[in-house]
Amino acid sequence: MINGMHVISDGRQSLAEWLSNCRSCEETAAVFHLREKERPAGVIAEWIEAYRTAGLPLAKLRVNDRVDAAWLAGVKQVQLPQQGLSPATVKAGLTGMYVSVSVHSLTEALQAEQEGADEVLFGHVFSTDSKRGLASRGPEQLAEIAANLSIPVVAIGGITPENIADVRDAGAAGAAVLSGITSAPDPEEAVKSYQKRWGKNNENAD
Repeated sequence: MINGMHVISDGRQSLAEWLSNCRSCEETAAVFHLREKERPAGVIAEWIEAYRTAGLPLAKLRVNDRVDAAWLAGVKQVQLPQQGLSPATVKAGLTGMYVSVSVHSLTEALQAEQEGADEVLFGHVFSTDSKRGLASRGPEQLAEIAANLSIPVVAIGGITPENIADVRDAGAAGAAVLSGITSAPDPEEAVKSYQKRWGKNNENAD
């Protein structure tokens, strides 16, 4: 099971900035999402190769949508958008690929699980500038999904060190963060702050 802290690229960083963040967070982060929607497959492939050349762990890298670039580069994790390829299609053609699907409701989450997803990414849980004007779905919906699925549910959207305890209490296997880490003055300290709050909540639950 892949869980813990997921650090997502924000589509605005340069390659050098992204690699610097990955290096800073390598010890603490569980997964690095390469989520660059505006970049073509060739550029995604270049970024993957740069990540590999930098000595960063390929096992922690997950590529958003571009299954072709991921597979050709030997990356074994992909994040599929809701309207993208189905998990069944990807897993039938690419043996050993770990497939997560972005979902926004219990219905979508159940469908993803039925189609063979290994994990779902649910959001947005809290209000976030990237979804301005759209109502957040809240930890209650997150809890409903986590309770009804047998695969890990990772939360995304407006997650801060101050509310990450609510995410864990709702049953999420992990939390995915963009600007809270990538835009922080010190990404390494930022991801540690998230992890500390997650762990502290674990201690309080015992």
